[in-house]
Amino acid sequence: MRVSTLLLVPVLAAPLQAQFFERLFNPDVKVALTHPPGLGLKVSRVAFLPPRNDASAELVSLLTADLADRLEVVDRVNLQAVLREQELGLMGHLEPATVARLGKLLGPSVLLTVDVHQIQARTTRGTRMQDVRDKGGKVTGQRTFHTARTRLEFRASVQAVDLETGRIFGARALRLEPEAAAETEQGRPEPPPEGPLRDQALAYARREVARLLLPWNETRKLIFYDDKAFGMKEAYKRLSEGDVAGALAASRDAYEQARSQAGAEPKHQGRTAYNVGMCHFIRGDYDEALPFLRAARDTDRDNGIYRDAFQEVQRALDLREELQRVEARSPRPAEAAQPEPPARPAEPAQPAKPGVEERLERLEALRKKGLITPAEYQQRRAEILKEL
Repeated sequence: MRVSTLLLVPVLAAPLQAQFFERLFNPDVKVALTHPPGLGLKVSRVAFLPPRNDASAELVSLLTADLADRLEVVDRVNLQAVLREQELGLMGHLEPATVARLGKLLGPSVLLTVDVHQIQARTTRGTRMQDVRDKGGKVTGQRTFHTARTRLEFRASVQAVDLETGRIFGARALRLEPEAAAETEQGRPEPPPEGPLRDQALAYARREVARLLLPWNETRKLIFYDDKAFGMKEAYKRLSEGDVAGALAASRDAYEQARSQAGAEPKHQGRTAYNVGMCHFIRGDYDEALPFLRAARDTDRDNGIYRDAFQEVQRALDLREELQRVEARSPRPAEAAQPEPPARPAEPAQPAKPGVEERLERLEALRKKGLITPAEYQQRRAEILKEL
């Protein structure tokens, strides 16, 4: 019985070992999965309630600048004037009656309350010992390292209200504790500065709020087979050059050759089918990708590479259905004769970034409307100009 067990271990390990080397020696490709907005709404207009403290005001200003490229942001100064005129302080829990009044005043919008509860840095100091060993591994002494750490505690929350339906969403907690360390053998090191950690925390909060309001892309890494057999290497060459259509055509030719050639190895039939499926996946043609990935999986049920890609396409289809449901729930403009189909990502890359000139013009418009402070304007302008 023991002999049988010992023989079984290498047999079971062989497929896993083969897949390890396949992942190691074949190139990675990136595929974008588009997620629906976290609120489950198609948002076109957003308003921010007056912030309660300076840290919240800083985050709201950054969010305003971020979102202005993709959404209509209600002018903060005008909103405050409306709230004063209607005697709506809005400091605390939002009552349904208040939400109804705001809906009449602002029209179809999402109202956001952004609160930064804590953004505080703490520093600690310490030492650590490290053994010194000779070539034989024997401990011959110790080295002492002095350390200094800076840790930032960031706590915030964001609450959204759909002013069109009156739905009040539960508050979303945001929490991050980035840290940095400095170490030296000589003297006491200075603690790392707080600034980069603060920027990291605010960037995290900006990303999470944007994902509540807008579709966002998640990049997944899978492999593409570039064997010399059946022209798979040529297909990958075209893919690496950005010619996805050419890579698809070459992969289809490779698949047909592997199927029709007598004596072709099953692994080549599986790999060529997989590559066709991956090309469709990268193009966003999920329905077309599934049959080829299923054909690859059928050639080797134990192949985790095939299985993972198949599951990722199924996940992409589920996300697309969620996006379609969001689209279906969203009101259509009266002038639109036919509803537009939900957008499908044609390429794995993120949408193109506006040019420097266009971004500077938008930033100037935000400054003139009073949506950002002069200091924020100068900071953002400097960041844009650095890209020249």
